This record gives sequence, C-alpha cells and structure tokens, in this order.
Amino acid sequence: MTGRVRARLVVLLLAASGLSGLASADERVAVDGHYYLDSDQLEVWHPHASASVEMNEETRVTGSYDADVISAATVDVRTAASPRGFRESRHGVGLDLAVAPSSTLRYGVSTSGSFAPDFTSATGGARLAIEDDARIHTFAVSLSASYSSVGRVGDQSPTGDNGAVGASLGWTGVVSEALVLDLSAAAEASWGYLESPYRFVTIYDTASTRTLAVAERMPDLRLRGALMGRVRIAPTDDVFLRGSYRLHADDWGVLGHTAEVAISVAPVPELLVTLEGRYLGQRAASFYRGRYETLPEVPELRTRDRELAGSTTLSVAARVELSLPVILEGLPSVFVRGELTHTRLYDTWLLPERVAGVVGVGLTFVR
Repeated sequence: MTGRVRARLVVLLLAASGLSGLASADERVAVDGHYYLDSDQLEVWHPHASASVEMNEETRVTGSYDADVISAATVDVRTAASPRGFRESRHGVGLDLAVAPSSTLRYGVSTSGSFAPDFTSATGGARLAIEDDARIHTFAVSLSASYSSVGRVGDQSPTGDNGAVGASLGWTGVVSEALVLDLSAAAEASWGYLESPYRFVTIYDTASTRTLAVAERMPDLRLRGALMGRVRIAPTDDVFLRGSYRLHADDWGVLGHTAEVAISVAPVPELLVTLEGRYLGQRAASFYRGRYETLPEVPELRTRDRELAGSTTLSVAARVELSLPVILEGLPSVFVRGELTHTRLYDTWLLPERVAGVVGVGLTFVR
C-alpha cells in the first residue's frame, strides 16, 4: 500500500479522537458544497471553506467559513408562519488555534459566529488532550459556551435570547496496530428562549370544531447528556471498519439511540470508497403531542417541533475520494458524497414520514 493511502487510513483511524493533527501537513485548504432536499419541501445549499496553516512547530491556525442558503415551504411553515414559504441565508465564520508543545500534550481554543436575518450566535471553546508516554492512551476534555439572539425577520426587536454551556470527556486507546477504541461522555445545559418564534400550536376542542392557535411554549431550561462508544479496525492495509453506539437523553423526556457502521476500502492507491449506515430511534419529549385536544384548557407546555417527536431514522451514504497528481508540491484530492435518509415520525399527523437526500462535492489540497 502506498504512503498516500496509508496516510488516509491513519487519519480515518485517528480523526475523531483528536489525534489527526499528528498526520497534518504544513498547509491545508478545503472547499466543499452540499445540497439537501427533502419531501417536506426544504432545500438547503451548504458551501464550506477552510484553510489551516502551521505557524511554527507547535502552533496551527485554522479559519473557516460556511453558509446555509435555505428555501422552505414545509408543513410547519405553511400552517404557521407563512403559507408561501420563505427564503433566507445564514453565514458562519470560525477560528481555531491548536498548540502541541510536545508529542503527548495538545490544547487549543476556538471561536465561531453565525449570522442570519433572525438569528445571531457566538460560540467559544477550549480543549485539552494528554497521552501517556507510550502514546497508547489519550485522555481529552473540552468545554464550550454559546450565546444566541433569536428574532423574527422584519422585526427589529429580538424575541428572546438563550445561552448554553457544555463539557465532554473522552478516552482513546490504541489496542493494537489495527484496533482503536473510543469512549466519551458529554453534557450540556441550555436556557432562555428555546422556542421558535415562528411556530404556533393549534389547540382543538373535541366537543366542537372550535380551535385556538397559540405560540409555542417550552421549558426555559434543558439539560442533556450523551454516552458514546466506538471501535475502529483496519483488518488489512486497504480496509478500514468502524462502528459506534450513542445514547442521549434530556430532562424533557427525550431518549435516543444511534448506531452507525462504516467500511472504507482502497481498491487502488488513488481511490478510497466509503459506505456508511446509521439508525436513530428516539422517544418523544414528555409534553410533545401530535395533536393537542384540550380546549378550553391550554397546556402550559406545547410544541410542534417534530425534532421532539418520537421517531426512527435510517440513512445510507456513499463517499468516493480520488487523489490527484502532485501540484505545487502538494497532494490534492476530490470527493463526491451522497446520502439518503428516511424518517418516520410517530404521533405526528402532518407529514409523518420524511425522505431526504444529500449530495456533496469537495476539493482538498495538502502540502
């Protein structure tokens, strides 16, 4: 196997544990774009670009830009905010500083901002990773905080704001030359205005045809946690396997399980093909109802956010990466990725099923 293919497989083995910086080059530029379309009449164009430069032997700086150009006429929009749908765009920028003073110690800080006509957010984070002298065990910790201002398009006064803080702990163990294990735990607390200012909930009277539309109302505090385990195996020089399981829950009653499997194969040195599968099963939030039939009483908590509904999601994806000839003493590569997702929403009478597709292309240049 050539050094280029081996390097890609090493990055796949190490990336999620934060060890990929060990295989990084002096400069890296990446440009990609993804297009999302689903059966709920939602379209999203997502361009992304990043550049990473090694300032010295210990320090690396990475800058990034991304955007979401959205066109939507979903069921939620047509029954609540605007029967004609909407178009808008969101722009985001990020900056990351990574420092590796030794082969067994790494730390970094990052900041990012996201801007839309009705939404502004700022996020900051810090991380630390320590390896043992044999470089078999890696322990990592990260902290994050964010602030968001939420409003409505055309309304100059913000509807509300919210904040969040989070932390994660992780362990990575190199069991053998071909096997890596990961364990991690994460927690987050968010508070403030957690509703959507566009979503309204219809309350029905079972004894008559009378209805009442009221603004969505959710708790002002949400505590979430997640546990994840993953195994990554390279049984041969040209094959890489990975599998993971994630359990997440919150104090709103949501409980979810995610299982993922993937295989990457390099049939020839210049080509890497990856196939992925994912299953997500989720229990609904305790106050979620597909239909509220309580008039004349109005529930204190109510939502039409289908992300809080009970659901199952199945997705399959394929990614093909092709290495190109050396240009300007660097290694360019291109990729194409496609994903198909089917979601079944329970206790949801408006569009209980959703089918979505994602197509993406990208170019990476490393030297």
